Amino acid sequence: MSVIAALQGAESLTVDPGRETSCELSLSNTGTIVEQFSILVLGDAAGWVRAEPPVVSMFPGAQQTVTLRFAPPRDHTTLAGELPFAIKVIPSNEPEESVTEEGVITVGSFNDVGAELLPRQPIGRVVGRQRLAIDSRGNIPLPVIFTALDPSDALRFGFRPPRLTTAPGAAHFVRVSIRPRHRFWRGHEQMKPYQVTVAAEGERPLVLDGQFRQRPVLPRWFYGLVTLIAAAILVWFFILQPAVHDTAVNANKAALAAQQQQTNALKSAVTNAQNSANSANQAASAALSATGKTTTTSSTTTTVKPTTTTTATPVATAAAPTTLPPPVTVSTDGHLEAVAAPGSSATVPTPPVASGSTLTVSDLIIQNISGSQGTARLERVIPGQPTQELLIENLGSLTDKEYTFPTPMVFTHDQQMQLRVDCSGNQTACDVAVYYTGPLTEPQSATTTTIP
Repeated sequence: MSVIAALQGAESLTVDPGRETSCELSLSNTGTIVEQFSILVLGDAAGWVRAEPPVVSMFPGAQQTVTLRFAPPRDHTTLAGELPFAIKVIPSNEPEESVTEEGVITVGSFNDVGAELLPRQPIGRVVGRQRLAIDSRGNIPLPVIFTALDPSDALRFGFRPPRLTTAPGAAHFVRVSIRPRHRFWRGHEQMKPYQVTVAAEGERPLVLDGQFRQRPVLPRWFYGLVTLIAAAILVWFFILQPAVHDTAVNANKAALAAQQQQTNALKSAVTNAQNSANSANQAASAALSATGKTTTTSSTTTTVKPTTTTTATPVATAAAPTTLPPPVTVSTDGHLEAVAAPGSSATVPTPPVASGSTLTVSDLIIQNISGSQGTARLERVIPGQPTQELLIENLGSLTDKEYTFPTPMVFTHDQQMQLRVDCSGNQTACDVAVYYTGPLTEPQSATTTTIP
């Protein structure tokens, strides 16, 4: 071994981050030649320990002292507590004869907490939100708690989480909610200052200034929207709805009028056909009557013989009875309209159905023409019996309504369909119309002639 090394004053080495301490390393050249020795620091402290000088040249038998300076940086990467280190002395000619000396240094702890409100002026109508950024630049974990206060006591605060423990070199974010104790519905926004305190254990508290910009609950554009909606409602009720209603009513009336014309034309054609058939039956009956009389007159023959008189028996020829034609079914359209003064009632029945005929109602449309309040009833009227209610409509919610009945309403010759309108008082007269369609079944007249 060509070198002897010894640490001096390393028994109680202590240093705080950001400060400096030192000790000495004593070297002796025990070799027989001039030797150069390199000083190398090993361990976690190697980055902030330096040897002065780092290289030493010594004659045989000479001694020299090297100063070791410990200067840990004030950073979260500097670990607190006891930290072992080693000093290795390496001869340049005989590196395998290296010597290592070991020691321990105690590194102190420090706290360094930073905080910031993001944003500094939160905006809200009912609640404002911001974040509290916490930076821990110390080298030990540190408990931190948060509080807030406004001078006018007009705000309430919430922190999530309400406290935390910071890790060395870590950044944390805390959610802050700000709620005003009193709200206002309209007007200009109000500025409400407050302070947030960040208190770390063993450190002076940090005080951050903030300002809450409270806005009215109803924004300015809300009133414009309400005005626009009100204008749209007025346009609908006073311009568009009456126009749509009139157009629908006129269209329905025109369609029903066209159907009525077609029905009348069909009825005329059926009546003409029935008249022609009756004329043909009368002509056939007259012809058969004439033929029967001739046959009866010429069928009597008397033959005179000396001993026998023969009288021919008259023969009567009867025409075969004519078969009754099937009943005629035609489509019919009807219209009932009742006008009742305020506080009174009005009824309008359908025309009576002919004897042997049947009116079947399968579709109808009921309209509140005047838009008044009241009740409309569709009834069945049978002489000598109570009136039957078929349909009840509240005029307050009625404009136009169409019904299609899976099972049609049938009225015979002794029954009538009646529209009854009960009009409420303190308003205009009630005008209600009912348009109905359905087949009308009528029997055809038939003549059966029997020739005696």
